[in-house]
Parts: sequence; C-alpha cells; structure tokens
Amino acid sequence: MQKSSAEFIVFRKNELDILGLEERYGISVPPIYRSFIEVFDTILGDVVKLNSEELDTLSYYIYLDEKGNDSLFEDLMDLEDSLKFRNSSDIWVENSVMPITEHSHGGTILIGYSEANCDRLYYQYDDGLKFVENNIYTFLRNLRFEYNESYLKSNLYKNYGDDFWRIHE
Repeated sequence: MQKSSAEFIVFRKNELDILGLEERYGISVPPIYRSFIEVFDTILGDVVKLNSEELDTLSYYIYLDEKGNDSLFEDLMDLEDSLKFRNSSDIWVENSVMPITEHSHGGTILIGYSEANCDRLYYQYDDGLKFVENNIYTFLRNLRFEYNESYLKSNLYKNYGDDFWRIHE
C-alpha cells in the first residue's frame, strides 16, 4: 500500500531560530530548504498502534529515481542535528553536503550548501554519493510513502516481559 499525496507534511507550530543556528554552526542554510523548514516541521508516515504502544518503524518513505533505484528514509532530521553532524563524514565535507534525513539502517538524503551545489539533494549509502533532485520541493513531489509489509500487525508479537516487538518469520 502506498500514499502519493502530500498529506504527510506537518506544518511548523513553533518558530525555528534559523539565524541563531546558522550563527552557532557558522553555516548558512540553503535558501530553498530554508523556505521549506520555516513552514514545515517534518514529514510523518502512519504510526500503527498495538496495545496502546506506538511503533514508529512500520513505514518508510521511498524515493525512486528515473532508473527505478530507491532511496529509503524514515524521517527528517532536526535542522540543528543536520548542521551539527555535517562534518561527520569525509565525503560530506568534501562535497559540501549535510544530512537532512535519518534511516535506522544507514543511508541518508543530504543537501548541498556550497555555491556549486546549493539546495541540490543527494543520497548516500554504501555506494557513495548520488545526485537525487534539484531541491526539496521536487524531491517531495516524487516521494512515496510505503508500508513495510513484513511489519503487519498479524506478524508482530511480544514475549512475556519483553519491551520490544518481534516479527514472526
């Protein structure tokens, strides 16, 4: 099952101090991305509730490029974390990109912040850095939300005393 509409975009309720974060980390947020995060807080998938507990790993976002290659991620990273962790990888520093998404198994969507690649989005996983889209808005236009079929309610269980869910194999 998939969603292709923009119903997963959440409007920002509180003002974000972008200027203060830029001054603290000594970097300017790319202008198109800045316009996006000033208005929108995050993007969310559906959260499935089992026994009144929220499970936040039952869905993911998928971006398919023109060749059908996918780039998975779970959510958007806080702006401060993006700025703070931008120097965490040599390839990020060399290419003037910073992460803007998170995925529990690695890989991330990154945004360019130099004059040469400002607002351009990239995907990085084991095979290096790959261009994705010219800006966050064209990226979101091509984004799909998908449910992870292996995490259907009928496939999940907890043993007595467990504080985590298991998957029937």
